[in-house]
Amino acid sequence: MKNYLLLIFSVLLFSCGGNEKQADFSNLTVKIDTVMVDSKGEIIMGATNMFLSGFSNDNSKIYHYDAQNGEIEVIDLNLLTLERKIKVEKEGPDGVGTVWWFDFWNDSLFVFYNFTRIEFLDQNLKKVSFIDLHNSYVGKTGLGDGYMYKNNFTVLDSPKRLLSQVTTKDSNFLHFAYLDFDNEKVEIIQNTDLEKVNDFNISLIQGKSKTSIIQPIGLLSWNDKTYIFNQANNQVFEYLNQENLLQEIPIQQFKIPSQKSKPYRLETESQKEFKEQVLALDEEITYNKLVIDPESGDFYRIASLKTQASYEGSPSKWDIYLIKYDSAFNLLAEIKFVDNSKILELISEYFVKDGMVWIRVNLNDEMGFVRLKIG
Repeated sequence: MKNYLLLIFSVLLFSCGGNEKQADFSNLTVKIDTVMVDSKGEIIMGATNMFLSGFSNDNSKIYHYDAQNGEIEVIDLNLLTLERKIKVEKEGPDGVGTVWWFDFWNDSLFVFYNFTRIEFLDQNLKKVSFIDLHNSYVGKTGLGDGYMYKNNFTVLDSPKRLLSQVTTKDSNFLHFAYLDFDNEKVEIIQNTDLEKVNDFNISLIQGKSKTSIIQPIGLLSWNDKTYIFNQANNQVFEYLNQENLLQEIPIQQFKIPSQKSKPYRLETESQKEFKEQVLALDEEITYNKLVIDPESGDFYRIASLKTQASYEGSPSKWDIYLIKYDSAFNLLAEIKFVDNSKILELISEYFVKDGMVWIRVNLNDEMGFVRLKIG
C-alpha cells in the first residue's frame, strides 16, 4: 500500500517551470515520498482524524486525544511509531469531561476544553489547574450576552492567559477576547477586516432548524505571536501577545487568486438556492491552514481550486498548490503539485517537520504521511 500511495501522488506531481515568464519559481520542484507509522498491531484513531491533536514544540511528536476511548495516542515522528497510549479520566478529580478541543502546551501541559471549562493536566494526567470560561467574571466579560466561545483557543505565555474567538449563535464571527485570569483583565479585539469572513456564511432555514456553511477562522501560535487566518482568503493577521496588538500582515501573491471572487452571504428557506450557492462557493479558491517550520521559521499553506465538479459518477478534480513564505511573509514558492486530478482525500491536516510538509493520510485505518519538499 505504501508504494501504491507514492505512485498515485507521483502521478499527480506537477513541477512549476517551462512557460513561466516571471521566472520566480521556474527552477523549483516538489520532491515527494510517503512514510507509514508502525502501529504495533494497535488501531491509531488519529489515522482517521487529527482534529483533537497537539504537537511537541519541535513537531517530533503528535499527541492525539481519542475521545471515543479516552486515551492520548503518542506518536513518535522521528521513529515513525506509536510510542504509547495514555488513559485519560473523564470523571472524578482528574476528569476532563466531554472534550471539544485539545492541545499540548509548551511541552508540559495537556489542555482539554469541555465547553464550560478548560482543564490543564500534567504529563502524569494529574489536574494542575482549570479555567471556568462561562461562570467566571473574566469569562463572562469576554463573551458578552448571547454569544459563545468557538472551540479553538490559543494559550499564550501562561495557562491563565488566552486568546479566544467569540461568535454569535448563528456562527458569525464577532470578536477575539484576550483573557487574563491572573489579573482579572479582559480586552475585546475587534477588526472590520476580520469580520469579512462572515460574507461567506450560507444558511438554510427550515422551521426551527438551521444548517450553515461557514469559513472557519484558524489560529497558529508561535513564540510571542499568534497568527490568525481563514479559508475564504489569504489574509493573515498577527497578534502580538505582549503588546496586545492585532495587525494585518502584507502577503505577496503570485498567480492564484488571493480570495474568493465575491461575497456569498445568504439565508434562505429554499433547498435549491442553498445547494446552488454551496456548489458555487466550493468551486472557488480555498486556503487551508497556515503552518510553520519550527526549525527555519518559514511558513507554508496549501490552497485548492476545483477544476471539475462531480457529475454522474465522475469524481471532482482539483488543482492544489503548495505555498511557502519566509519568516517575514515574503513569498518563496507557489507550486501546483496536483494538476486537474482527483485526490484520495481532502488535504486539510498537515504540519512541517524536517523542512517538509507532512500530509496525514489514512490507508486501511493505518496512519501514513505524504511528505512534500520544495527543492
